[in-house]
Amino acid sequence: MRHENRQFEYDGKQINLALSKRAIRQLQQREESLHVNMELLFSCLLRKRVLFSDERPSEADTSLGDVDKLALYFTPRMTKACHVSDLYGPPDSAAFPLQHTRRFLPGWLEIEYHPRDGWKGAFGYAGGH
Repeated sequence: MRHENRQFEYDGKQINLALSKRAIRQLQQREESLHVNMELLFSCLLRKRVLFSDERPSEADTSLGDVDKLALYFTPRMTKACHVSDLYGPPDSAAFPLQHTRRFLPGWLEIEYHPRDGWKGAFGYAGGH
């Protein structure tokens, strides 16, 4: 799937944003911004996920600003315990303030829209998009 690449900056760090053509069309039809939260969960394993909402995430720690009808957030969290069963359900977690947020900010974010499945996203650190 073809993507349109853009960049935005937060705290002096350039972050690449790749939007699929379908995502761009869907965003153009919106009246309000789509809230996109990149969650980084520290646990016995590291989990990354992108959450989409029509409203501001209640737990979002860091607002990265608005880009093309996207309100972008980055939220680091840490689980209170490490159990294998947590991998399949929502783990009991708490906010995890970082000393140097810039070091943990992703280098890229990719957003797609699928007519059947809705919004999908991924983010990462090395190489990438």
